[in-house]
Amino acid sequence: MTSMGFIRKPHLLLEVLESVIKVTNYRFVLFTSGYEPLDAATRWLFPKCAVAIHHGGSGSTSAALHAGTPQVVCPCMLDQFYWAERMFWLGVFPEPLKRNQLLTDEDDDISIIEAASALTKSIDYALSAQVKPNVSKISQRLSSEFAFEKKNNKVQGQRLVFNSMDIT
Repeated sequence: MTSMGFIRKPHLLLEVLESVIKVTNYRFVLFTSGYEPLDAATRWLFPKCAVAIHHGGSGSTSAALHAGTPQVVCPCMLDQFYWAERMFWLGVFPEPLKRNQLLTDEDDDISIIEAASALTKSIDYALSAQVKPNVSKISQRLSSEFAFEKKNNKVQGQRLVFNSMDIT
């Protein structure tokens, strides 16, 4: 999991993750860098993950797509909502989680179980045969475009271009 914005009660997120662990065989790596660039860490970490759970910013989204890693997203602000919806429409994300679905403010068993259930369903869908092939197609396309641009010395940092991408 990468940066999820300001979390009022971080211990409740840990309880949600603990609940998911109890009912699945999933493991989690909690990773945050505050305002530091995530590039190097996500390029190393995301290829090793079954699923990346993050806020939906363009950098994390791009890094996970390049890695071919399915994603679960909980957008918090600004362009994160755009990328979350766009990737959902492309079939490479499950429906984005609403902040209150994952980051509960209620410290009771029912709220924790509901949040854990929403997260588990999203992870299961991200790993499904409906999503994984789409992620692989986009990852391969991004890799070939990146290699072409690099070969022709046209790379100027990470870019996301999905307006005309056909993944079918």
